[in-house]
Amino acid sequence: MKFNLVEMFWVGEKLRVTHTEDVEEREDVETRPNGMGFYYYPATKDQKEAEKELGTCLLEQFKSRRAELDKGIKDLEGLLNG
Repeated sequence: MKFNLVEMFWVGEKLRVTHTEDVEEREDVETRPNGMGFYYYPATKDQKEAEKELGTCLLEQFKSRRAELDKGIKDLEGLLNG
């Protein structure tokens, strides 16, 4: 089965989205977006759908990181002020 690739990454302050078709031939296996900013998806899937799935994955990961950072900030402030 043919797989395409969508990637999302920042260049400076701009978000770039790239698409590459027919990246590789793989067994017909389930794939999912990767929090590192890429998604190998079956060529039969709509490109915009794959882009949305990857964007949603990245958004959830960023929200999780933000929560961890907020907790770290509070812990440090408590240590320094308390």
